[in-house]
Amino acid sequence: MRSRFPDMVKTYWDVLIVGAGPAGSVAARFLAQAGLDVTVVDRKRFPRHSAPHSPASV
Repeated sequence: MRSRFPDMVKTYWDVLIVGAGPAGSVAARFLAQAGLDVTVVDRKRFPRHSAPHSPASV
């Protein structure tokens, strides 16, 4: 599929992290703070369908 905005489609990054769990998220944050261009991919969709529970509702 071609994009109508080819100059807006990015095809390279400094780092690609596979997995948006706790370790992948923390790694992405620190690498981005170090100035690297980071992308995180995960097989699951975000945000998840359920809302987070507050301690008062548990």
